[in-house]
Amino acid sequence: MPRSSPFRDAGRFTTEQRKEKRRGHLYLDTARNAYAQIAVAPYAVRARPGAPVAVPLDWDEVGRKDFHPERYTLRNVFRRLSRKGDPWAESERSARSLRDPRSRLDELLAEEKTERQ
Repeated sequence: MPRSSPFRDAGRFTTEQRKEKRRGHLYLDTARNAYAQIAVAPYAVRARPGAPVAVPLDWDEVGRKDFHPERYTLRNVFRRLSRKGDPWAESERSARSLRDPRSRLDELLAEEKTERQ
């Protein structure tokens, strides 16, 4: 995270989650910075016995009483994908380059470095 705090430098950074309220500020995601506040990549293998896999779920699966987080593992995740398909399969169609955001971040960091000198 840049050394600038969104509280010290509100002109550049924000912790506002809603895009329409950010008004061009760089978003710093600080919400997942506490115990059990994590984001897991889809299809990540979790470091638990049986090698459970973090699988994107359909809405009808979310509230099922018989569902357990360790249901899908390295042994059965491919069977699920062949049955249900991969909801991320078309994600590349809306992929964007990170070149512009990276350039913007580099510029902000360079400005901050200049200000500290």
